[in-house]
Amino acid sequence: MARELLDWGPVPDLTKCDIFSLGITTLEIVSGVQVASEGQEWHLLRSGLKSDFAILNGVSAEVQEILIALMAASPTDRPSAHACLETFANLKSDLERELMYQKKYAEQLRSQLNSRAVTSIRRRNTVY
Repeated sequence: MARELLDWGPVPDLTKCDIFSLGITTLEIVSGVQVASEGQEWHLLRSGLKSDFAILNGVSAEVQEILIALMAASPTDRPSAHACLETFANLKSDLERELMYQKKYAEQLRSQLNSRAVTSIRRRNTVY
């Protein structure tokens, strides 16, 4: 549970609480360690996950980056689910990554074609 849920006040964006929960659940899965449900470790993890926490030993740098973002202390610093899928390419399947690459490549080609077309039109409209 994210810390802001315990403040007994209105929570402006509950989806950010869900993102924190996703992060802490993922942390348990990748580390193989059950996270404390109370006490000092509980508070420490809700103060913002840091790369030097012992629980992250053996976790790849890419996954650490994701977990640190998901478990940010401030809900406004946590990404949305959409932003996670856009930002963290390793959350995508191989097919999605290939499609993303192909889409970017097609956009680059389209941009090059458009700039050549504009140049060509300018040449044809130039009075000599």
